[in-house]
Amino acid sequence: NKYHTTCCALAGVLFAVRLVEGRDRPNKLSTEYDNVGGGASGLLLRMMRSYFVTGRYVILDSGFCVLKALIVLQKHGLFVCALIKKWRYWPTMVPGEAIRVHYKDKEVGATNTIQGMLDCHPNTIWGMKEPDDVMSMMATGGAFYDDESCKLVSQTWTEMGISILLSGIFDIVMPLTATAT
Repeated sequence: NKYHTTCCALAGVLFAVRLVEGRDRPNKLSTEYDNVGGGASGLLLRMMRSYFVTGRYVILDSGFCVLKALIVLQKHGLFVCALIKKWRYWPTMVPGEAIRVHYKDKEVGATNTIQGMLDCHPNTIWGMKEPDDVMSMMATGGAFYDDESCKLVSQTWTEMGISILLSGIFDIVMPLTATAT
């Protein structure tokens, strides 16, 4: 059996587990949020219910890169970022080939954004040229423009009882991520 799990990357706490039921699930069984914006939206709402209206920023696996689902979570008080990957097709509302063409002759580390609106909620597609491809992310929170402030990094953690602060401006910023799969 497969499971969907949700965890806190900072605390290392697993706080939701759901069994993947598959196609043999009886249709008569009702599940909360089944009729909210599609299957991905319903699953994400069930998994993230304990975090509604907290204003938390959630990082999702590319399998959950569905803009409608991200907007549904934003309507419930969560900001979301998901990695964009082409599986068989590009996710709906992602101009994937246009993004690749845009970055074709750019230097590694070049960044750009595309701003959009869905149901009166802003969203952003981020892109960054990497040596072999373009890393793209879809977000409903955070900075909506690509400027020098995007490269400011500040991260604090504790290692062996010592509090460590990393702060500065870096040429290439890689996102810290936790996945919900």
